[in-house]
Amino acid sequence: MFEFGTSGFLNQSNKLMFDRGTDTLWQSLTGEPVIGELAHSGLQLEFLSVNFTTWADWLGRNPETTVLALEQGQRVTYHHPESPNAVYFDYFSTPEVWFPAYLRSDELEEKSRVYGVEFGNAATAYPLDALESEQVVNDRVGVLDVVVTFDPESALTRSYERGGKTFTRGAATGQLLDDSGVLWIEGEGGLEAADGSGAVLERVIGVESFWFGWYAFRPHSQIYRAQ
Repeated sequence: MFEFGTSGFLNQSNKLMFDRGTDTLWQSLTGEPVIGELAHSGLQLEFLSVNFTTWADWLGRNPETTVLALEQGQRVTYHHPESPNAVYFDYFSTPEVWFPAYLRSDELEEKSRVYGVEFGNAATAYPLDALESEQVVNDRVGVLDVVVTFDPESALTRSYERGGKTFTRGAATGQLLDDSGVLWIEGEGGLEAADGSGAVLERVIGVESFWFGWYAFRPHSQIYRAQ
């Protein structure tokens, strides 16, 4: 088991972590050790899905959540969309990348937000504006059939195995339905059929990222184009 800290170093404009046991630097978007004792060891961290959502949505589903105290003795606002005094206000409000990223693609704007899914040697980047517009995308990443869902209330994006089904959102309710009319519940662990059958479709790991970050480490990635 590793304990990590932030090194302050970047590679391809992506944060490098360090483990406190060996001081090896690890790439956060690949989970691999790249400089130090463990580099080239073949180790790779297990990926977990990373999503952005609203505090109200998270707290509603996880009412026992504890929160890092806002008062830390340092009066620094790192990011706030309406505060020009925030440290990263300029970074998030302008299209420029502050630090070098040598592998680049102009297929999307560099700071376009994407939801990336990787399976085997295949990868697809789903622009968040396309997901927000369509809300449900039935697709295939390599040999894996996936459904990517966007919740307009919480802005939460998830991806699941599709199991040969085609999903839509009910026009009246916004609930997720398959092509047989069965309702499915979108959970953190998977999609669960609400018809009492106990059927579950597994969660597929996905990561929200800027396009330049996703492309730098997965230049083979396809881009989903809105229908």
